[in-house]
Amino acid sequence: MGLNSLFRKTVYLDTNIFIYAIEGFIQYKPVLTALFEAVENSELTIVTSELTLAECLVKPCKDNNHKLKDLYCSFIQSSNFLTVLSIDRKCLIKSADLRAEVGGKLPDAIHIASAIGYECDVFLTNHNSIRVSNTLELIFLDLIKNNN
Repeated sequence: MGLNSLFRKTVYLDTNIFIYAIEGFIQYKPVLTALFEAVENSELTIVTSELTLAECLVKPCKDNNHKLKDLYCSFIQSSNFLTVLSIDRKCLIKSADLRAEVGGKLPDAIHIASAIGYECDVFLTNHNSIRVSNTLELIFLDLIKNNN
């Protein structure tokens, strides 16, 4: 499964995708560069939620790294290329339903509920213990990386 399998789809990006991109995980640079170029070329649409920003900021806050914190804050905001979803009551209720259905941790359920609520086609992650319902396709970044 290569990157082109995401074309013409709405893709929810999990927190780890942003960490790899912004903090420069070298093993993911080629596939993430290609992913963001595809977004710029309108070949796919990317979405995430405000929860992603909160999760990404933990390490920079702990390390008192203002530069990295500012970088995350400037990158993870709604723009022409990225839709950042607010977390509302409907999303929280859906996340509780998901946890009752498939289990898992609350932050993961909030991400999945956000993706489902926005009618995303794909949930892109590298988090192999995440659980999704049947309404959303789960794709692992490592799988795309290895097939590009």
